[in-house]
Amino acid sequence: MKPSTKNRKFFIATYIYGYPGDKIEQYNEVSQWGMTGSISKETNELAFYQIDTYNGQSGSSLLNSSNEIIAVHRGSFSVNGTTYNGGPKMIKPVYDFIRAAMLN
Repeated sequence: MKPSTKNRKFFIATYIYGYPGDKIEQYNEVSQWGMTGSISKETNELAFYQIDTYNGQSGSSLLNSSNEIIAVHRGSFSVNGTTYNGGPKMIKPVYDFIRAAMLN
């Protein structure tokens, strides 16, 4: 695992996979689902996207087209009256935190 160093403004597609709670209820089984979208907005620390997610997908990786982790899904945010899904970007401090936790 390593943080992506590519310029996120040029990503054509991003992907998120997880275990949405509504599908567990609907199909009465646990199965992995994936959705595609793109980053709509970002700050130095957060990525915002309009990719459909549901409770239970928090902590899922947001991947670029090279399957590099570029963010971790946290949930919904309201930005200037628009609702986005989003989460912390895989920047060096986040990467270092995860790496240290894996070593302990």
